Amino acid sequence: MNLFWTTFLAAGLFSGLIATTATLYFQARSAAKQRKLDCLRRIAAYRAMPPKQAWLEAMNEVFVTFNDSSDVIGKLAIFERDIRARGGHRNELLVDLIKAMMNDLGLNRENIDDEFLLRPFSTALER
Repeated sequence: MNLFWTTFLAAGLFSGLIATTATLYFQARSAAKQRKLDCLRRIAAYRAMPPKQAWLEAMNEVFVTFNDSSDVIGKLAIFERDIRARGGHRNELLVDLIKAMMNDLGLNRENIDDEFLLRPFSTALER
């Protein structure tokens, strides 16, 4: 009878430990993805010229929030080097960075072309 209760108690503790570990793992993954999504969202939201402070802050977060993605970090390094070398940036390098971020997050780009990624939405009439 004692073996039964020991086994029962051990199974209960073990299953609780597994459930807690799995929950913490998935919560951490979800939180990391949410931080990445927020960073990309702010880059997309504030991508007007001249750059807004919120855009610059989001760009400075990329290396932290996407530090597990070598593709994103590589595109960020190329983009940053281009800014330093030219005093500005080439649009295609920004598009490459945004695409890498979207790929890392698993976002569908099927109906989004490069021009759409570069041109912020505006209600102002262009002349």
